[in-house]
Amino acid sequence: MRNEISLDHIDRQLQRVLAELAALRERLASQSPDPAYVQPAELCTIDEFVMGMLGFRSRVSYYNHINQPGWPQRIVVGGKRPMLKRADGEAYVKAQADLANPMPAGQPKLLRQKPSKKRRVGRPVKAPVRGGT
Repeated sequence: MRNEISLDHIDRQLQRVLAELAALRERLASQSPDPAYVQPAELCTIDEFVMGMLGFRSRVSYYNHINQPGWPQRIVVGGKRPMLKRADGEAYVKAQADLANPMPAGQPKLLRQKPSKKRRVGRPVKAPVRGGT
C-alpha cells in the first residue's frame, strides 16, 4: 500500500512538472525574442579583446581602463565567464586609431623627395688641388 501511495505521489508531481513545462513552451513560443539577448558569435572574451585586438600582455589591463569612456563593458551570459560585445570592442579600437591619426585638414601636400646622390660610372673624377700654385 505504501508503494502505491508513493508512486501516485510521484506520478502527480510528474504531471504537474510536465504541465508547467508545456506552459513555459507556449509562453516562449508566443513571445518575441529578447532584444537584450546577444548571439554568441557577436561576443568575445576579455582575453580576445585585450590581447588580440589591443595587443596588451595581460587581461589585467582591461580592469585598469574599465572606467574609460567608450571602453566595452562586461556582459555575463548564463552565469558563465564575462564576455564583451565584439562590435563595442571594434568601435573602441577604431576610435582610438582615429584619435591617434587624425585626418589632415584640407588638401594633402605631396612630399618632395630629396635628391639622391647619383652613381658615377667609369673613371673617378680628379679632386681639385687645394692651395696649389
